[in-house]
Amino acid sequence: MEKIVLTLLICFCLTSCSYLDTKYPEPSFIPFEKQEVLSSYDLRLIESTGRTINMYAKRNKVVFIHYWNTKDKDILDDIKIIEKLYDDYKLKIEFYFITDDSQQNIRKFIKENNLLFPNYYIGSTPLRPLIFNEVPKSYLISKTGRIVMNEEGVKNWNSKALRKTIDELLKQ
Repeated sequence: MEKIVLTLLICFCLTSCSYLDTKYPEPSFIPFEKQEVLSSYDLRLIESTGRTINMYAKRNKVVFIHYWNTKDKDILDDIKIIEKLYDDYKLKIEFYFITDDSQQNIRKFIKENNLLFPNYYIGSTPLRPLIFNEVPKSYLISKTGRIVMNEEGVKNWNSKALRKTIDELLKQ
């Protein structure tokens, strides 16, 4: 009986996780000839501990930036989907989860949902052409600073196309 319950629980978890992936559209990518290039990598970010880092130190790496806050109605779905991508690629690409939300809200949200990703606040003027005016907003940036993806809204961050694109960017 315990094996049946465990099997059903595992199937439910797998189904509900994959459901989130397919509930939202796949991200789209910008054709090479239309990709903008970062004007600089000089973006200061402030960790929740108060320590400042500079994205400049991570130039020549593939970067995924996700701008978010807890006020977005679909944020839990968004973060749960993106967390799988983060878990699989956190040692290969640079992730920056950036917010303008209060530290109190962010800490509460992260604790309540058992999340492990690092969170940052912008400590300088955003880089051109990055614009953080809508949440959620995500960018995928190549090692050469080309903006390969510029997406607003919740997407299927575990799509085969996104993973294939990231893998290709890592090889360049």
